[in-house]
Amino acid sequence: LSANSAGTPRVGIGTSTPDKTLVVRGTDAEVVIDDTDSTDTPRLRFRESGSTSGQVSTDSCNLRFFTQSCERMRLVNSTGNVGIGTTNPVQKLQAVGSIYANTGHFFVDNDKSLTSVGNLRLRTNNGTTAVFIDTSQNVGIGTTSPDTLLEVAGVIKSSSTSRVQADVLNNSANSANIIYRTDRTIVGNNASAL
Repeated sequence: LSANSAGTPRVGIGTSTPDKTLVVRGTDAEVVIDDTDSTDTPRLRFRESGSTSGQVSTDSCNLRFFTQSCERMRLVNSTGNVGIGTTNPVQKLQAVGSIYANTGHFFVDNDKSLTSVGNLRLRTNNGTTAVFIDTSQNVGIGTTSPDTLLEVAGVIKSSSTSRVQADVLNNSANSANIIYRTDRTIVGNNASAL
């Protein structure tokens, strides 16, 4: 045990000149916390002005991170899954709540998927749903209740070199239609029997 010129207590293990409250120095320096009672949950606790501000502990080899006494994140030993807001993540990263990327991007690797357990929404920054995909694989742009494979609530613009095309694909009537609707009521169509 040594003290600096101001009289601050400092402990040095493997050193006679510790520059912090506790310094451990050595070729294979380690600090071990070994919990030997029945709870078997060793932890490192942080305090600010006498009150617990954070903790790191293990439980059944799972690594747990706390703010004050509330567990915020867990790394599951058996799967390597990380849970934020959940203690039982079922994927490599599972968060209960929103994930926000400020200046970065969200990437999905080649030929991998973005999977939704239920309906999938792509929203703009003001919370408006821009694209909606339901569990029947119907896609809505500007609507959250598409009743066909693609429904757009608004104007679709095509450049001068593009076109809208209707092809016959396994259609028993052997025809292709472009249908015009108002409030989901058919008001006209452009049909061509093939």
